[in-house]
Amino acid sequence: MHIRKIAWPAVIFVNGLFVLLVFHPFRKAPLYDFSGPAEASVIVPLEPTPLARYDSGSTSRLAILVTDPHSTWLGLAHGLKTIGVPFVVTTDYRRALQHKVIFVYPTFSGGVLSPEALQALLAFPQSGGTLIAQNAIGAAMLDLFGFDEPVPSRTRLTMTLAERQPGGLMFDSMERTIRLGNSSRMAEVLGSYGFTNPREPPLAVYDDGTAALIQRSAGKGKAYALGLDFGDYLLRGENVRADWLSRSYINEYEPAGDTLLRWLRAVIQDADPDAVSLGTVPFGRDFTLILTHDIDARNSLENSLSYARFEASRGVRATYFIQAKYLKDWYDIPLLDDRSAGLLAGLDALGMEIASHSVTHSIVFELFPLGTGTERYPGYHPRIRKQNSTAGASVLGELRVSKFLLEQIGKREVESFRSGYLRNPETLSQALYATGYRFSSTATVGETMTNLPFQMNFNRRIFAELPMFEFPAAVDDTRPIPLDEVLAKFDTLIGLISRYGGMCVVLIHPNVIEPKLGFEQKLLDAAGNRAWIGSVRDFGRWWTARNVVGLDVVKTDQGRIVNLTLPEEIEGLPVVVPSGWIFERSEPEGTAAVVAPGTLVLGKVSGGLRLFFRVAGPKRPSR
Repeated sequence: MHIRKIAWPAVIFVNGLFVLLVFHPFRKAPLYDFSGPAEASVIVPLEPTPLARYDSGSTSRLAILVTDPHSTWLGLAHGLKTIGVPFVVTTDYRRALQHKVIFVYPTFSGGVLSPEALQALLAFPQSGGTLIAQNAIGAAMLDLFGFDEPVPSRTRLTMTLAERQPGGLMFDSMERTIRLGNSSRMAEVLGSYGFTNPREPPLAVYDDGTAALIQRSAGKGKAYALGLDFGDYLLRGENVRADWLSRSYINEYEPAGDTLLRWLRAVIQDADPDAVSLGTVPFGRDFTLILTHDIDARNSLENSLSYARFEASRGVRATYFIQAKYLKDWYDIPLLDDRSAGLLAGLDALGMEIASHSVTHSIVFELFPLGTGTERYPGYHPRIRKQNSTAGASVLGELRVSKFLLEQIGKREVESFRSGYLRNPETLSQALYATGYRFSSTATVGETMTNLPFQMNFNRRIFAELPMFEFPAAVDDTRPIPLDEVLAKFDTLIGLISRYGGMCVVLIHPNVIEPKLGFEQKLLDAAGNRAWIGSVRDFGRWWTARNVVGLDVVKTDQGRIVNLTLPEEIEGLPVVVPSGWIFERSEPEGTAAVVAPGTLVLGKVSGGLRLFFRVAGPKRPSR
């Protein structure tokens, strides 16, 4: 890499006068003598994700019986993968009946099922199966689920879960209330069904007093009816469209999506004594902590070395989202200069991830046009004209050019992105994919209602998934809250998310060294050895490999065998089994170790793996 020499101002003599000519360096000569990227970025419209992508697996898994392929079933599928529950998706009720637990989604009624299917499913619990039904609205449902009438509404604002749930699961007071709407935006309240006069105490009720979740024992099994559409709710979070349902934007605990997933996992584990799931935190730690820094102000890149040295001294890798600003505009001077290569090399030598924070850091990024996919440095000239006006910019330009510059200067592949001000255009997911990124940390827990990663969708819509993952931010140092108060909230947050293996992404701007570096030290001290700590890239690669793991359980006379398929190499994957299971061996040998009752952690593995257990009892931990 070479930096162009900037011409000095020139003095010339005109008509007897000396005239000073000042050459604007970024108009006359680019800062760097390279150009690119050379290849265009092409966005190919995706077809809807086919049900067949999720139809493989044994009868030990949860069966999702989809009664409408055009529904929001993809949100349910992504949520179950996130929480680690194995499942298959099918439209064949006969196949679903071979499983121990069936989730009929999105509607359970004679209007969408044949008479044969309806009768077989209604009889399923009598023989010991567990039936979970979304929108059980037909007359034939009343006796099985035990209620008088399903009452639709778009005016209910909250759903409150009972303190105690199936399998002994208990929710904190901050987890029990699920918001369905905002009283100031009644036109957007989610639709729901309420069940009148339930025969057994409801598991959740709406603010109008009707039951939201009900259960009933039936023969040897159980039947559950859900009045809130779980798939739709989860998909709103995945598509960053849940901000109007949250209590806050950031720096608060917002677990509504996680609460629904934990409830569903508890029902499955209560119904199936052989249910096995995947843990959410590498090496079986209590929670995941990701430290990130946004480099978007003068001196921040230089200051970042102080943070990186401290992090390296604690054995921590963090992510540095760096604004690749190379033009002077209304907002600021360029952030990249002749020192940038050395500073990036310093961060890299300390083990830190270099990631993109766009070119312009514009507050109106979500309004940018998509662009052509041919934007290149140095011809790409985006400029902020004033606070709410940016000219010459595009989504693809911000992604392509920032990635290219950081890779050319830093000599490392850039895999992660965060936009300025966490702005999120609808085209962002497919633009990230087209430009070679793998991970995003552009949303917040308040916008997504989850403290866990999730898979992204094309155009932030309901039909087509992308092999991209979002890691929403939970803590931000720029909110108008004293850092000591943020630290107190962090302590509460990690106590709550540790109960189910949540994730905490922390955003710190290194525009100053103190008191923020001291704040970060206190965060790490509070996390202690309970946390797995890494960069967005570290966790993203691990999560990507976890996302494609297959898990099936085989019952034998000698005990149980857990069969794992691992298409990508992964290390530190937790496998959660009933605590009454006693681990005997693995094939290949030495690839798993018990770290706690009911939890094994895998070594570095890929391909196929079998875990053998002797069964002593059905006990399992509730999380």
